[in-house]
Amino acid sequence: MEQNIFEVLQGLEGEVKGTNTSGYVSIEYGGSIKIERGNFSMDIHFYAKVYETKHKEIVMIDDWDVHDEDNYNLNGLPIDSLSSFKAKLTDWGFSGIGKKLEFTNEENKRAIAMAMLESEELKKIYGKNFKVWNLLSVDEQMLLDLNFVVENFNTCGVHIKNIVAKHYDLGVGENTTLKQFQSKLKEVSK
Repeated sequence: MEQNIFEVLQGLEGEVKGTNTSGYVSIEYGGSIKIERGNFSMDIHFYAKVYETKHKEIVMIDDWDVHDEDNYNLNGLPIDSLSSFKAKLTDWGFSGIGKKLEFTNEENKRAIAMAMLESEELKKIYGKNFKVWNLLSVDEQMLLDLNFVVENFNTCGVHIKNIVAKHYDLGVGENTTLKQFQSKLKEVSK
């Protein structure tokens, strides 16, 4: 039975409905932590968006930023102004030492991830034994992804299959069979 365009267009009125097809929850975690290198420390104030990855009890930092820092301390001596102190060190010919009084973005992110593991609030949300993806080694991450591919072979995307297959030298992921992934999982899980 054919419908003309006007019959099709008559069904555009009615109540709006929404049906969940997929979703995830991202929370914002923030606060202050003490970050240290040797006998130098300071407090950083940050926020980070955190979400659970496709792996149960594995969380990841998504968007984050350090918006302030203070309480500079060098071997028990407080430093009132880190920028002035570093400028003086440079003036005196010790710019290399001044550079050691800085933390890179990756070091800040890692320190935030370490502090997350101690957070009672995050333990209530993600479980007492949750892990932070950013603190796992590449081998640990790839083992989790390999396990995910094996458990979800028919529904996971080609992209993750390709990444896992490449890491474990299984060839091109879309041509790699479930048996090859299972065999590799059995081999590396020993």
